[in-house]
Amino acid sequence: MGGLSELKFLNNLKGQLVIEGLSNAARDGREANKEAILKGKQYLESLGLHWSGIEESEEAVLSVMESLQPHPNLKKLTMWYYEGVRFPNWMMIDGFDLLLPNLVKITLWGCNRCQVLSPLGQLPSLKFLFLWDLDAVEYMKDYPLLAKPFFPSLKTLDIYNMPRSSSNGWGKRSDVVAQQTPSYPYLEDLLLEFIRMELCLQLICASSSLKSLKISDVEDLISFPQGLQHLSTLQTLAISRCENLASLPGSIGCLTSLTELQINFCPKLTSPPEEIPSLQNLQTLEIFNCLYLSQRCQEETGEDWPKISHIPHIIFR
Repeated sequence: MGGLSELKFLNNLKGQLVIEGLSNAARDGREANKEAILKGKQYLESLGLHWSGIEESEEAVLSVMESLQPHPNLKKLTMWYYEGVRFPNWMMIDGFDLLLPNLVKITLWGCNRCQVLSPLGQLPSLKFLFLWDLDAVEYMKDYPLLAKPFFPSLKTLDIYNMPRSSSNGWGKRSDVVAQQTPSYPYLEDLLLEFIRMELCLQLICASSSLKSLKISDVEDLISFPQGLQHLSTLQTLAISRCENLASLPGSIGCLTSLTELQINFCPKLTSPPEEIPSLQNLQTLEIFNCLYLSQRCQEETGEDWPKISHIPHIIFR
């Protein structure tokens, strides 16, 4: 079977390249070198780097990753089960935005040992970011970087299972909380699952262009911030398995574009907010596995039925 070095001179490769078995490359000392393998492949648009998730020598893992720095023309980067404690230098350096200025989509999946995220917010063309199963990540490098735009093009952010993020959101625990949180000017779709409340609220409060917000399994989420009026473009709000969520804020009445509201397994949520009649564009209300809330919202017999009777489609399960 050929090694990574055989890719070095294939500079006319086009389209998509997926490299599997990188753990084997790290285990084989002949492959663990910093010789540039991918930097000359200007026609590659998509790169997938597949590790096995089995711990190898940190030095060997980093050496292999250093050799896989892509050409600046790359548009899509996917990394599965990377085994290093830190990402390679080309993902962590100042000027990351100049190194990969054309990246549109990044997926980091199962990089369970990495503790610090790359300064992804610098990337000028990044529109889609998926961060899944990053068990050890605590903060993002160089956050906040107010001298540069933060995620200036991001449209979709999907975070699943990043439980160790600091009490300062993207920032270090030791950092002073920024007076001005960087905004996400074009973020439309935000999906948050199994993350800490602080990061969840930071992202919600800094996003003014959201169309869809889905939150699930944020165990320490007790309430939302009162100031949700900035989410005037929000069309879908889904809240699931937030077992300690006790109330929705009155400012939910300012979500004038909201057409769909889903609430699933939030047992401490017992009543809809008084302001819900203000949501005149709300077309669908779904309440699943919320015993007390369902009882209070039953047609004719529920105490809160008058609040929701204007909604065309109400679904209970």
